[in-house]
Amino acid sequence: MHVKTIELRQFRNHKRLSMAPTSGVNLILGPNGAGKTNLIEAIAMMATGMSPRGAECESMVGWGEDGFAIKAVFQSDVDATTPVTLEMKYRPGGARQIRENGQTAVRLKELIGRVPLVSFVPEDLSLVRGEPELRRRAINMVLLQVDAVYAESLRRYTDALKERNAALRQLSEGQIPLEALEPWDVALIQAGLPLCQKRAEFVADFSTRVSQVQKRISGGKDNVRLEYKPSFSGPWDEAAASRWRTHMRGIRDQEVALGMTMTGPQRDDVLFLLNERPAKSFASEGQLRTCAVSFKLAEIPYIQEKRGQKPICLLDDVLSELDEDRAEQLLRELSQTGQCFVTMTGLESWRRHRHLPATLFKIDENTVGGETVVLTGSPAPHDESLLVQTH
Repeated sequence: MHVKTIELRQFRNHKRLSMAPTSGVNLILGPNGAGKTNLIEAIAMMATGMSPRGAECESMVGWGEDGFAIKAVFQSDVDATTPVTLEMKYRPGGARQIRENGQTAVRLKELIGRVPLVSFVPEDLSLVRGEPELRRRAINMVLLQVDAVYAESLRRYTDALKERNAALRQLSEGQIPLEALEPWDVALIQAGLPLCQKRAEFVADFSTRVSQVQKRISGGKDNVRLEYKPSFSGPWDEAAASRWRTHMRGIRDQEVALGMTMTGPQRDDVLFLLNERPAKSFASEGQLRTCAVSFKLAEIPYIQEKRGQKPICLLDDVLSELDEDRAEQLLRELSQTGQCFVTMTGLESWRRHRHLPATLFKIDENTVGGETVVLTGSPAPHDESLLVQTH
């Protein structure tokens, strides 16, 4: 799958922007603040309905504007079917409106997984040592695209969790009786058990894939393994529901006092073990980054295997954060993928990699945010002075 064209209106700092990328590697060059990351975010939003930053729609509306719109045309790489046009419109205070080919309404849960995508942003380099939320989000971004049951369970669990937390706060204020919490306990457990089971299965499988990539990058010096650390331990069988409810009753006073659900997938974590020791405590900075890069690179063949199509890859200013050896390995892996978008402030990170064909697009800070910006590309030059100018 690849993007044929994408158009933005009033999306963050882009008043109007249109781009017709190639089906290979697209380098997006521009200074800080020009809107490179915003373009990457818009592609992810149109493909999956989610921001790699975890941002909400309201924050994406351009300053002083009344909403934003994104329109993208996608073409399958495995057949010559008619391209699919997806459009998303949003106004603060309302729900997103998503349409296919200008007519058919698409619900958000139907959008996720239509266009396979892997994103790699600077925050992902903190995947190993950062907060558990980063690792949960990384797992969700993969599983939401390949497993419809997981996507539905996560949606139901998120809704039940929000309602249960609200009920806990009402209970602490004496607004509702204790038994009013029961329906939300049941809903939470029914949606939560499949999430735990599928996360456990995914981590067991994906750990081997990450290890294989990590060995290639490190030259076989280190071995990495992923270990699922659930908030509620398995097995997640028929008896698990009873165990979970018993546990909930045991901590109910604490949950009421905090107004927060203390057990469940929202508190899960994944541990990176490097040579069987916790990487976040014992790994060097270079080893930590190798583990993070390995995780993201392992996503590409995994999603392709599950979906039957190469995913679109988004790399937002990641090369500048890696040393030359890791950047070289990352680009070598990307040369075997499909369409890719790479943002950079300068070509310094690319000069060693002329063997990887790429087309250059430039965003200029003096033109982005004007009435109309059209990005046009040319083969990446050997001399930065030969860049094609945005007009």
